[in-house]
Amino acid sequence: MKRLALSIALASSSVLMLPSTSQAMVAAVAAQAATDPAVQVLQMAEYFRRNDVQALVSAGLPPDKYQLLLSEYEEQRQRPISEAERAEFQEGMDRLTADGAVDRLMEEITPKLEEGSAQAAGMTLMAIGALNMAVTSPESDLTDAQRESLRMALPAIEHWLSVTDFFSADLARSALTALADGVRATRIDSLDALRGLPLDQLLQRAGGVLAAAKEAAVVYGVDLDAIASSLQVEVLEIDGDHARVRTTIEVFDAPIAAEHELVRIEGRWYGEQAKATWEFGDDAADADAKVDVDVDVEVEVKS
Repeated sequence: MKRLALSIALASSSVLMLPSTSQAMVAAVAAQAATDPAVQVLQMAEYFRRNDVQALVSAGLPPDKYQLLLSEYEEQRQRPISEAERAEFQEGMDRLTADGAVDRLMEEITPKLEEGSAQAAGMTLMAIGALNMAVTSPESDLTDAQRESLRMALPAIEHWLSVTDFFSADLARSALTALADGVRATRIDSLDALRGLPLDQLLQRAGGVLAAAKEAAVVYGVDLDAIASSLQVEVLEIDGDHARVRTTIEVFDAPIAAEHELVRIEGRWYGEQAKATWEFGDDAADADAKVDVDVDVEVEVKS
């Protein structure tokens, strides 16, 4: 059986105890989506907009896989915690959430921001050039549809790259503050506190994790909720338990379209590529199943 690794990153997160979508609601949506894959795709976008991570995880896995995830998490949650693990976790948390943590991080990254700012114009030109090459070069890995979508979005993306000061200390402080406030709001201040949460409760708290990440993205001009709200889904073909859909989202007011192959499993639709991320629980090696529930909290500053 393939190793199932569950690592929930809290460094880019906050937790606000938002009500999670009930399993009954997820099941009701799944029943409707069994015949119309567009329903399920749109509902996943709604879960994302509502920061309902529990519903996203539950609806993103077949029921038997989700139950296996719950049981394996519980087994691993009972594993004894070493003092070294406690210390490592605490060090990562304190780096972002301790009193004065944002100030210390800003002291650390400000020289690098200043260095990057001096090169920003050239870096922007290189990024724009790479995007144009992806659109025009026959050697790029993009499909014709992806190439056309990028071509349509390119003017808005170029404008965003040109007007956004990615090396602004003020923007960096705003983003870091949002993330730090979010992590504090989890009320998870130790590895023991984390291990004390069943998976359902941890996923409920992760709603704020997602909200904080969105807030940090907005600082740099990317509204993920607006992008999710713009989602349109067209069912192109259904052949038994296989379907093909086209999704369209608006990024910087430009439509981005893509086609996806879906497969129906236990009455729900899943992406063919997504299946590879939850291929666990094989009968051949159930005894080898492990879930790592430790949380890695790390803020890394690269030169």
